[in-house]
Amino acid sequence: MSERYDSPLAPEQIGAVKDEDIDFSDIPELDEDFWKRAELVQPDSQYPVAGGLGDLLLTGAKMVDSPVSTLIDMVQHPLKKRQARFIQRLAERLHRLEKNQIDTEKLASAIAEVQQTVLASQVENQERLVNATVNSALSRTLGESDRKRYMNYLGFVGEWHFRILALLRNPPRTNVMSLSALIQEQLGDIDDDELTRVWSELYRERMVTTESPHGMMSSSGVSTKRTTPFGDRFLRFVSHSDPDSASQPRGK
Repeated sequence: MSERYDSPLAPEQIGAVKDEDIDFSDIPELDEDFWKRAELVQPDSQYPVAGGLGDLLLTGAKMVDSPVSTLIDMVQHPLKKRQARFIQRLAERLHRLEKNQIDTEKLASAIAEVQQTVLASQVENQERLVNATVNSALSRTLGESDRKRYMNYLGFVGEWHFRILALLRNPPRTNVMSLSALIQEQLGDIDDDELTRVWSELYRERMVTTESPHGMMSSSGVSTKRTTPFGDRFLRFVSHSDPDSASQPRGK
């Protein structure tokens, strides 16, 4: 720069400097000889630290005055374990299939789409992710738009979503007078605010037919199937079964 500074500039000061005011005269040009001798060094990309996780680790390191490497060491083991377990289970499932059953393009897309969810899921909760990935490669009838929506759902739906959907697909006969009471009776205690949130998400995504679980109805109404065809297909998509098979719930 034409102007000398007594101390390093702050980021906002650097951003305010105009291009024409930057002095590059003391920086050697990158000529052909440089590029002939240059070596490309690839970072370990198995668990990238750029963006997302990297920003989190850098922020956390500053907050606790700890080296970034220490935090990386702390989280890498469980992340590697989660990814390795997913790949192992996926390979085991695919090994049992005939090659001509697998749509490799859909399989590749599903693996790419599910990676962040795999890293965010504990090992014991990965079975549905494996099922969804395999079923992505097997289904001949599920449209690509619905398949992508289902894969996206896996990133935010939790155990209560699945348990409630499974119950409403084939509800038992009961004497209770509301769907919320049925859920409490069959699935155990769930906070009312949590139930309202989960139900609203299922209804918003067109997986259940009823807007609220709290309305009063007859016991026979409570025992009526409440999942939509879209919700039924989602349950098949995350289950260890033929994704193209029709569901067989008990009738109304």
